[in-house]
Amino acid sequence: MFRLSILALGFCIGILFWGWPLIATKFVPYLQSFSILQSTFGQLDLLLGFSVLNVVALLVFTVLIFTVSYFFLIILTSILLVPLLNPIIRKLYFPNLTENSELTFFDSLKNSVVSVAIYFGLLIVLSPILIFVPLGQVLVPYFLNAHLARRVFPYDVLQSYATASEFERFMLKEKQSLWTLALLTGGYFYVPILNLLAAPLAALAFVIFSMGKIDEYRR
Repeated sequence: MFRLSILALGFCIGILFWGWPLIATKFVPYLQSFSILQSTFGQLDLLLGFSVLNVVALLVFTVLIFTVSYFFLIILTSILLVPLLNPIIRKLYFPNLTENSELTFFDSLKNSVVSVAIYFGLLIVLSPILIFVPLGQVLVPYFLNAHLARRVFPYDVLQSYATASEFERFMLKEKQSLWTLALLTGGYFYVPILNLLAAPLAALAFVIFSMGKIDEYRR
């Protein structure tokens, strides 16, 4: 679990060092070609004595890189960690929860592919907010990652335990709760140190919540 987080952190730092020269030499001059940005940031540069646009570009680039990292962490955690957590949590908290094979690996894979497609579709639609709206670089990834976690984790958790009808009932009945859980656990990503374990902690929360609800339905 911790190795995945360290790997993601290393990936982020590597991309940051690799990409920053490109941002500084290509992207920032491109932004400066727009007269409105040139006049706005030009005045700030004179006032503060440094390139504000460079700082803004670095911050945006950093947030986006770490967001991409969290995206991949969600996918990797769902594929690698959730199958390991499932039997442990079941044994500890839900020993009476029996397995069921109605939901197949193919269905899980299909769900993941569709979820990723929706993720990038929304990313394209929301890109103006992401680029131009203040705090958009935080809010858009926060929403997208919560949406991805809400769709991917429950399916991978319940693939071996819920019937098709139980899973459908779960996704409909617990829709609001899943959003709440995804948004709360997504906040881990923005907490220093804790963000290293954001995806695994989110996975653990979804495993316990999802299994608990199916166990509750069967009583």
